[in-house]
Amino acid sequence: MKVLLISPASSYSIGELLRSAFKDLGHEVAVCDHNRIITPWKQKVNTQVFRLPYRFRKQWDNYFLTDLNKKYVSKFEQERPDLVLVYNDSMLLPRTVQAFKKKARVVFYLGDNPFYTWNKPLFLKVLMEADYIFAPDSMWVEQIKMIGLKNIHFEILGMDRSHYFPKEPTPKEKEKYSSDLLFIGNTYVQNWGYKRTLFLSKFSDMDLKIYGTRNWQRWLAYFPELKKRFVSIDKPLGLEQVNTISNCCKLYPVDANPGLLHGLHARIFDCIGSGILPLVEYRKDLDRVFKNIDIPRIYNYNEANELARYYLDNENKRVELVKQLRKHILKNFLPEHAIKRMLERIRISR
Repeated sequence: MKVLLISPASSYSIGELLRSAFKDLGHEVAVCDHNRIITPWKQKVNTQVFRLPYRFRKQWDNYFLTDLNKKYVSKFEQERPDLVLVYNDSMLLPRTVQAFKKKARVVFYLGDNPFYTWNKPLFLKVLMEADYIFAPDSMWVEQIKMIGLKNIHFEILGMDRSHYFPKEPTPKEKEKYSSDLLFIGNTYVQNWGYKRTLFLSKFSDMDLKIYGTRNWQRWLAYFPELKKRFVSIDKPLGLEQVNTISNCCKLYPVDANPGLLHGLHARIFDCIGSGILPLVEYRKDLDRVFKNIDIPRIYNYNEANELARYYLDNENKRVELVKQLRKHILKNFLPEHAIKRMLERIRISR
């Protein structure tokens, strides 16, 4: 089968996971990345156009989206795929999806909830044209079913083995990076940022390292106890370095993105891949994905410190649990497993 994947194509993206999974299953894949087919100046203008009054912004949107979608159609006609898989909306217009559907199946995989993406006013309208939709949050599935769409299903891509895997750090790496608890990531300018910092503050009396850029400073002012746990970095760390640091540490507190209503943060799978035990802020889909495994769940922030201490005091249990989690993911939740399930759904729904 020939697949046209419309998605960012960078090596660290969901698009790359999807591309690799299709190829591993023997399918031919062509990738169409809007970042590579739109000239840089247009991309730059498009990121700033929201600042303009609506009447000017509308004119730009009509021009920009029409231009981009003509390129999508040209790529489609060149590749002549059997299946088009779109990540999020990828700025497709409804009429473009309609054109694709005359010759191929059109499937969307969601990374964002279309009800909470204020900067994508056509997201839902585009999804109304889809043949199939897959989402990594069971509540998103229910919300979208509510408006009348039928072929939407829960699916997660799982673990990226190419970037997150166990390794033996060098003595120098251990000396530089080792800690009991680790957190790597950005923060937010709105209340989500306060929430994340509040979560990490529950581990402030432990051997914790937080790697982040200077935009964390706005929230550290409210949690001064975390300042000595903070490691300032100039830019986001590369995936190889994240994997190395993770292999030097024991526990990783994973907060839940408020945009995920029942779904799981992808960092959970990254941690399991690298061999560090995630302590996970509870979301309902944990019970679905880890049905028969006792992955550490945080139901209340005030219980988080005690949970971390339990696994630090019981090293053998921590190591064994990481092994069980990795075995479970390798058996059930790799990107190729997700693609197989998606294709089976499509065949059943014909």
